[in-house]
Amino acid sequence: MDKSWISLPRYHRKYAEGVWDFMQYAQANADGSGMFYCPCKMCKCRSDMHRFPLGTVWDHLKSNGFWERYTCWIYHGETSSRPHDHGQFDETGSTSNDPTTTFINDMFPHDNGVCPERQHIPQAPMQAVPRGVNTAGIAKYNRLIAFQQTPLCPGHEKTVLQCVMEVMHIKVDTKSTVTAVDRYLQYAASLLPDGH
Repeated sequence: MDKSWISLPRYHRKYAEGVWDFMQYAQANADGSGMFYCPCKMCKCRSDMHRFPLGTVWDHLKSNGFWERYTCWIYHGETSSRPHDHGQFDETGSTSNDPTTTFINDMFPHDNGVCPERQHIPQAPMQAVPRGVNTAGIAKYNRLIAFQQTPLCPGHEKTVLQCVMEVMHIKVDTKSTVTAVDRYLQYAASLLPDGH
């Protein structure tokens, strides 16, 4: 399939035709959920948080343009010719559908989505972090991983990060203010036994 239209301006006729062809391709290879990864320049198919109904993807592609590095449509049914590629992968190469992993990958992204056979980046050996390098990102990453692995309380099946993400989803869905969410959490905490 010709994908040269991807880099054309959004107002170009060939771009519009290419987006239409892409939408047809995505729909033909849909997983049945009615939700599609958005390959616009803003969303870049990064996570499940960037999955939308086809109409929204269409709007994003018209207003934001198509992510030019997304040349192998692995999130939309296209398979790579390399034998070890198994279709869809997230930013780190993982096939995890855990929303907390997706969130962490969004916070610390790697630019992916290009067919692996088109990537010719040599693997550099691992080196220690040199002195003077800002390690604030490393600390934040380690804190998120810890929250992802720590149960909310002993014996609870949900982790701290899962609970925080669910509260944030509720906040957005109900259009609550930060103050309202803080007051609710303070109230909920007052109902729990000490130490929880």
